[in-house]
Amino acid sequence: MLISWLRISFKSDPMDINEWIKGLTEMDKDEQKNFFEYGLYFFRQFIFRMLSKSKDVNLTHKELEVASRMEKIINISKAEIIVNLLNDAIENINRNINLKILMFSDTLAIGEVLRTNHVRD
Repeated sequence: MLISWLRISFKSDPMDINEWIKGLTEMDKDEQKNFFEYGLYFFRQFIFRMLSKSKDVNLTHKELEVASRMEKIINISKAEIIVNLLNDAIENINRNINLKILMFSDTLAIGEVLRTNHVRD
């Protein structure tokens, strides 16, 4: 689900974003928080892997494959921005912010981060 969100963010097609958000809003709050917490976990391992140049991270084989492919698009600075957005999303869920608006905004923001080349390491 995380990888599909990143792909949808990259494409920034409003119809796809809306459909994805609809699926997320059908989850209860605990499931939504778990999704974002998994995203934090994945990106923290991704950043650790990039900094340490090690494959000795707490990711499954499939997650390692995804992380390897993501390194072509996402550098450490971009990953940190995404981590900050995920942290904010968890905080906003706890504050009962309208999830549809939040996710549409965050999805577009992540898409912008993924498509830009000027974010430095």
